[in-house]
Amino acid sequence: KTLRREFVVDHAIAFSLWGNNDLWNLMQVDAKVNSLKSDKLPCAQLLADRKQAILEDWEVLRDAMPAVFDRQASHLLGFTTQVTGSRISELFSRFKEAIEVTAIQRGVERWVI
Repeated sequence: KTLRREFVVDHAIAFSLWGNNDLWNLMQVDAKVNSLKSDKLPCAQLLADRKQAILEDWEVLRDAMPAVFDRQASHLLGFTTQVTGSRISELFSRFKEAIEVTAIQRGVERWVI
């Protein structure tokens, strides 16, 4: 797996909301989409629709920096682990939960495409 040729890096949970540059929070997106999104959080349906692309981004990032990715993802998961196999699904579930909690607590507008 590789990164697309033309993309920008975006935070799934905006840096202004979490102050987080962890690898699991960074996604490759089209520049036009990124400018429309602003600091909105993705809605549940968008996450479901983009799950495979998110997992592929994570795979690229973990392949490039496994120790860093695992350390950062372990922090989100709440326990130390290598993020492989079923742990990827756990990470995605925790990722969705973090987005939902942030949206509710902060009253952040949702991003729907």
